[in-house]
Amino acid sequence: MTPHKIIVLYGRGNLGKTRTLRMVIDILNGEPISYTTSDTQAICHYNDLTIAVATKGDNAAELRANVSYFKSHPCDIAITAARSRGGTHDVIKAYAQETGAEVVWIYKRAEAGAENAVNLKWAERVVEEI
Repeated sequence: MTPHKIIVLYGRGNLGKTRTLRMVIDILNGEPISYTTSDTQAICHYNDLTIAVATKGDNAAELRANVSYFKSHPCDIAITAARSRGGTHDVIKAYAQETGAEVVWIYKRAEAGAENAVNLKWAERVVEEI
């Protein structure tokens, strides 16, 4: 099984993309929001879908590792982070072409407000795309 959709949360560094995707994992798993900041990979089951989430996305090597994870963990939807442009996007585009998956790009921009509240809003936005 290859993903039919790849959701990419992208933006410049230090915007909280990892924390946001950790919140997505908590939401999908029905767990309290943990506000964890460490990178991870996870398989979630949500609305009869298998969703693979990989939070790293700072460079092309990390995205290639995410793609390897997605390939070794069959899923309906893959979710990852990426930088604003460059090699990370190329890896995602190549994977999408290989699998025939739709890519949903969500641009996470800098935003005023309490960091956790802002990240939670973006996490909910990612979940809406599922």
